[in-house]
Amino acid sequence: MSTEQITLGVFRDLTNRMRGEPDDGPLARLAHERRKEALEEDLRAPGVKVVDWGETKDQNPHEYVQLVLEFLSSPAVHMAGMSAAAFIGGVLSNTCTSVVSDGIKFIFERLVKRMKNKEIQDFNISISGGTTIIVHSDFNGTIIINGQTTSFQANP
Repeated sequence: MSTEQITLGVFRDLTNRMRGEPDDGPLARLAHERRKEALEEDLRAPGVKVVDWGETKDQNPHEYVQLVLEFLSSPAVHMAGMSAAAFIGGVLSNTCTSVVSDGIKFIFERLVKRMKNKEIQDFNISISGGTTIIVHSDFNGTIIINGQTTSFQANP
């Protein structure tokens, strides 16, 4: 069975910097742990396999971690009415399989919820062939896929 791997990069919440606290202090450690727990919970979904957790589970806090994922089947995607998901699906339709496209939309939905809860900050997804999806948690939320940009409601 042939599977395609993607790389998922996730920033932790960086509130410690706004408060003048170090990147190895209590707030940074808490943010690193919250991101780890969120990713462990979200990536337990059927059809998603984490090939490499990177530094996600490290004891020391990291601003950014990269994971390698495979989608073994199409994860359930509950995206009704979400224009950002439609944008992602439209751009990806010609660059990857439907299983990978559905998996990316699934990951997007989960991680946007984590952004809203300040469990993570920005994230990005890289697909073989050079496609990169960058998601910023700015006021409106911004998605950039190979230079094409759209916005979504990142903050309530």
